[in-house]
Amino acid sequence: MKELLGSYSITRLTIEEYKVTFEIPDNCTYKVIDNDGIYIVFIELMENETQPSQQFNIFSFLTQAFEGSIHVEFNQKIGLDGLASANKPRIRISINE
Repeated sequence: MKELLGSYSITRLTIEEYKVTFEIPDNCTYKVIDNDGIYIVFIELMENETQPSQQFNIFSFLTQAFEGSIHVEFNQKIGLDGLASANKPRIRISINE
C-alpha cells in the first residue's frame, strides 16, 4: 500500500510557535496528540476503504516548542488490515533561543 502522507511543511510563526501543514488523501482521517512535546499525527483510511484516493486535502495545526525543540511524527496505518503502521517521517527541529 502507498503511504498516506502527501507533502508537509513546518513554518515558524514565533520563537516557540510553529504551524505544521500536511496533505492526506480525502478518504483518510487524522488526529493529533501532544505527548509531552511530541506531536503525533495518526493517519488512517476511512472505514471500508482499501486504497488511498488520488485527491488530497490540506490540514494544519499549531505546535509549541518543548524544551527547546519541536518534534512531530506521522503515524500512518498502511496495512490493508489496519494493523500495520509506520512512524514516518519523524521531524525534529532544534530551536536556538
